[in-house]
Amino acid sequence: MVGLQAQANATAVGPPRPARLRMPLPEGGWLLIQGGVLAGAGTGGGPRAVPDAPRTAVVLQPASRADLLPVLLALYGLTARERQMAELLISGHGTDRIVRTLGISQHTVRDHTKAIFATVNVLSWAELTAVLSAEVSGPVQVGPDHAMGPCPASVGVAG
Repeated sequence: MVGLQAQANATAVGPPRPARLRMPLPEGGWLLIQGGVLAGAGTGGGPRAVPDAPRTAVVLQPASRADLLPVLLALYGLTARERQMAELLISGHGTDRIVRTLGISQHTVRDHTKAIFATVNVLSWAELTAVLSAEVSGPVQVGPDHAMGPCPASVGVAG
């Protein structure tokens, strides 16, 4: 939580952007933790008041599939462009729409799609969606005995 507060405080100098942390729960599912600096909030009155000290608000809520998808795709080791493509594929966008959205050729879309399917070890967008949905539903463990199937071992927890 201290790191989340530090991240939120660091964004206070630039445009406001909440700090986000996703955490697996022991009983399954995920928790989304968001923190942000309250605008113009000092520490209040009293003898130890620091009028310009930032205050941080923290919100805890269940993480949705949309909150977890970028993390899961990164765990598979997909490139940034492949992650963009995978999100569009999972959202049900066809090749033509992906071409227009990303400004790339149909050939490039096909190449990225093949690379995504090979990396995640699936054969279709429906299977890709099913695999990632199953991982969001249950606890995703990373390590030598992880439950993520073909996710690269290099993502494992050190120690």
